[in-house]
Amino acid sequence: MFGGDALRAVIAKLGPLPPLPDAYHELTALAGCAELRPDAIAAVVERDASLVRGRNVLRTRKLGTGIYEVFFTGDVSNGAFVATIGRPGIATEPPGEITMALRCCPGLGLFEPFEGNKGVWIQTFDSAGKPSDRSFHLIVLTH
Repeated sequence: MFGGDALRAVIAKLGPLPPLPDAYHELTALAGCAELRPDAIAAVVERDASLVRGRNVLRTRKLGTGIYEVFFTGDVSNGAFVATIGRPGIATEPPGEITMALRCCPGLGLFEPFEGNKGVWIQTFDSAGKPSDRSFHLIVLTH
């Protein structure tokens, strides 16, 4: 979490902020944050699978309680998937767990159709391990 004393230290180090957009770049550099490149692959998804924001997202869909798929515009099969449970705004999501994998295996009825190598399968759970709808953030790191 970035805030409190750490945020005050960054602000003190910056001094007066330059006009935007330079202030944004300086803050992200000082905070150790990476800026999303135009070709970045990321999604912030609500509990009902609606896309709140993202980059290069083709579509999102809820397949069952705590089961989601997120499809992107390009191949993600060689990517590293990083996801975390979290609300899209300032509130917090109840504690839980999240797992993800490349979307695979055509021919499973309800779980098709899909475009090969462009999707990520997400499952969310409550703290007891029971499937539960949760908002999440997903980024796919590719080279």
